[in-house]
Amino acid sequence: MKTSIELDDEKVKTAKRLSDAATLRQIVDEALDAYITKKRRDSMIGLLGSNLIRPEYKPTRKGRERPRR
Repeated sequence: MKTSIELDDEKVKTAKRLSDAATLRQIVDEALDAYITKKRRDSMIGLLGSNLIRPEYKPTRKGRERPRR
């Protein structure tokens, strides 16, 4: 999606210094990825007190853990 936005120069300079990204587009993509990850994590944390997720729950990469034999 193409768009035009005005960015804070100091924040862009800081992001360039902290990032391995070669372009401003890559920096913005990294920032969007970080924002999405944080919002998803926050929503999952919010579920902890709702009894939908047990506090001792440990997610695995593949879903369910296989029983040990």
